[in-house]
Amino acid sequence: DDYIKYFPYYKKWKEDFSLVNVSQIDIKKLPFPYCKLEQILSFNPFGMYFNGEYVKKLFENNSITTALEIGSYFGVSTRHIASLLPEGSKLYAIDTWEYYAGQYEQFLSNMIISGLAPKVTPMKQRSDNAIKFFKQFNKTFDFIYVDGDHETAGVVSDLENYFPILSETGIICGDDWLLLTVRAAVQQFAQKYDLTIYADCNFWFLKKEDCGYCYKSFLIADDSVWMFGK
Repeated sequence: DDYIKYFPYYKKWKEDFSLVNVSQIDIKKLPFPYCKLEQILSFNPFGMYFNGEYVKKLFENNSITTALEIGSYFGVSTRHIASLLPEGSKLYAIDTWEYYAGQYEQFLSNMIISGLAPKVTPMKQRSDNAIKFFKQFNKTFDFIYVDGDHETAGVVSDLENYFPILSETGIICGDDWLLLTVRAAVQQFAQKYDLTIYADCNFWFLKKEDCGYCYKSFLIADDSVWMFGK
């Protein structure tokens, strides 16, 4: 019923960039791990990403220069997030890319062809392993997008691991609010840390507010809901 309820709000993100002419690319001169590709595959835009409008609002209302994504698949959301980052910024994309052979190479190729390889650093591993690297080097992030494991325990684990490495005004958000397993995890984590959940459609984000743990709709909230640390 929720999918039907929110149907009018679903807007699939339309990519707006020119594809790079791969015939002019020297693979060996690309940054790691792109330079390890044997060949650049044809661009594959496949993916389901309906949160672009809301992710863009968060970028427009906050200063975001460091970002991290858990769960990247072919990179539709990755490309959108990277395109919103200013030049010189970095997006870490974490995924195992183990669903079938060639998926990782397709992701790398998509980033190269979209011209976003310099901004996107893929980490081919589980998120619970990647967190060790970020903690070791004391990395923090202004924006973290969670769309990896969709089981409750897995989502809770990602939130527990990555919420502590947000910058002072950092944002943690994610996909699949309409999945009961994901919703349960977000609610469990928010209640434990007395956070406010803003969620509608298939998107959610967490904020620290005076009201503490509760659920609010961002569709009917004023524009200030998109501002963090202001």
